[in-house]
Amino acid sequence: MTIADEIRNHLSADGIVQITTCTQSTIYKRRHADYFTMRDGSLYVRHGRHQNKLSIGERLLVAIRFGRLRPVNSTQQDKEFT
Repeated sequence: MTIADEIRNHLSADGIVQITTCTQSTIYKRRHADYFTMRDGSLYVRHGRHQNKLSIGERLLVAIRFGRLRPVNSTQQDKEFT
């Protein structure tokens, strides 16, 4: 399984992925799952009509964080903090 497959699977399961460079951070959600591809062994993400290269082979050029969205108005969350 490639990193692109892992990202697509995580996003399809209602997760979020944060891609961070030294100057910018972008959060991707479920609708962005098809933006991630592997080509020539490198990870790419779609950016408009172009593709941004996120890795050179196995070496990542960015930081990638996997996470989950928390509900804003959750009664469970309110119970935990009261």
